[in-house]
Amino acid sequence: MALAIAPLIAMWKEYCRRHDERRRFIRTQRTIERLPCDLRKDMGWPDRYLEERRGGRKGE
Repeated sequence: MALAIAPLIAMWKEYCRRHDERRRFIRTQRTIERLPCDLRKDMGWPDRYLEERRGGRKGE
């Protein structure tokens, strides 16, 4: 019985991790979008943040 439950728990933890990551991204995006345009441009938003979120890989 424990062998059948372990993969379900692992799947649930991965789902929760991805859901939390998405929520953090949305919060960050909303916070930064409230800043004045010139500050966002100086920070490189959204280009730099999206590159970091993808692991620094370009062209994806």
